[in-house]
Amino acid sequence: MALNSRELSEFVLHILDEKKADDLSCIPVAEKTSLADYFVMASANTPTHVKALADEVIYRLKQDYDIQPLGVEGFETGRWVLVDLGSVIVHIMHKQERSFYNLEKFWEGKEGENLSPLDKKNQADV
Repeated sequence: MALNSRELSEFVLHILDEKKADDLSCIPVAEKTSLADYFVMASANTPTHVKALADEVIYRLKQDYDIQPLGVEGFETGRWVLVDLGSVIVHIMHKQERSFYNLEKFWEGKEGENLSPLDKKNQADV
């Protein structure tokens, strides 16, 4: 079964949530760039956790859907790993880098535009 970009972003968020990533978000960027439809963002406290999260995303996508990333950048340092899945780009960042670069502010444009599938799920559960 092939996943559309929304389903792919939701699956990645689910994986990251299971592995205790912090500050999960999903930013729709299709109307702002041709790079991707969604940016998935996650934070971790240590470079080891950043790498483990990236490893798990790559492993589960291959295992469950036979999806290979188009590219992976930053794995060596473990400070900011980018996993390019085509329509979804995953940014797994050390908390310091996440705070410094503040990609959400740049890509969202205004407060409250973040459309994280996990946030919607949690709101529905309340």
